Amino acid sequence: MYRRHDAVCLRLAGLMTGLLTAALATTAAAQPATHSAALPPASATLAAPFMYANGTHHYRITSVDTRTQNQAGGRAPFEFTTTTTQFVTLTLAPHARDTLTMTLTLDSVNVTSTLDAPPANTDGMRGARMEGTVSPQGKIYAFAAAPGDNQLKVALYRAFSRFISAVPTQLAAGTTWTDTLADSFKRGEFDIKTSTVTTSKVSGDTTVAGQHAWRVERSGIISTTGEGTERGNPIHLTADGTIRAVQLLSQAGVYLGSAGTQTTHLVMSMIESNGGESQPIQEVIKSTVEALPGQ
Repeated sequence: MYRRHDAVCLRLAGLMTGLLTAALATTAAAQPATHSAALPPASATLAAPFMYANGTHHYRITSVDTRTQNQAGGRAPFEFTTTTTQFVTLTLAPHARDTLTMTLTLDSVNVTSTLDAPPANTDGMRGARMEGTVSPQGKIYAFAAAPGDNQLKVALYRAFSRFISAVPTQLAAGTTWTDTLADSFKRGEFDIKTSTVTTSKVSGDTTVAGQHAWRVERSGIISTTGEGTERGNPIHLTADGTIRAVQLLSQAGVYLGSAGTQTTHLVMSMIESNGGESQPIQEVIKSTVEALPGQ
């Protein structure tokens, strides 16, 4: 059986990443705190302007989250998998000069798990609507829950703020850019800090359902720390991870889908009579976003 702090560590892994699977495949780059781009080499295809197009589009997001934790005494590792399927509607509409209104509606959510525990309660997620403003290239201007909204709504805004990724104004095969993000937020009684550095590259163009599209490859490095208490005992969390993803953007400005994998290594330290350091948790999230027919 787990020591108590091992069980707490497993629960906190879910707190930190459970909602982020919604946007993983599209978010190897979170909205940048700083952003720098490099022009493609002279031999590359000539750069062309890119802007997200106005319109309404529907997507299916499938995330498979596998968590593994070693156990003492030669016992087999404890492992379980959670699969989340979400249907999302994205609408982009003119707001002002060089500004779009972005509305995201979480139409439905289904969660299944191999863990022998009560199923996740998703009632507060179905039908959730989030709205904000972005640049034509996807940079967030405003996208946050209203003061007084519950923690779930705040977490949904944080996850879906990265549903479309910010890109340079000009794209061509070979274009590269780097985004960095530092974020602090509260989950339950825990204060979480994350740092993400992502490199993106237009690896070439392709055709998807008859549409010319850019293929964008992204790689990210994530560092996370958390501080909190459990039954009056201080807890310290550390997690390091990587993201690898491929995203497809039509040259007409429509997000066509993506696939990504996030791998995270998490350790918790708790000071208590039977405390110390927990067995590390290894988490692998594989996520795909599919544009539904008619896009």
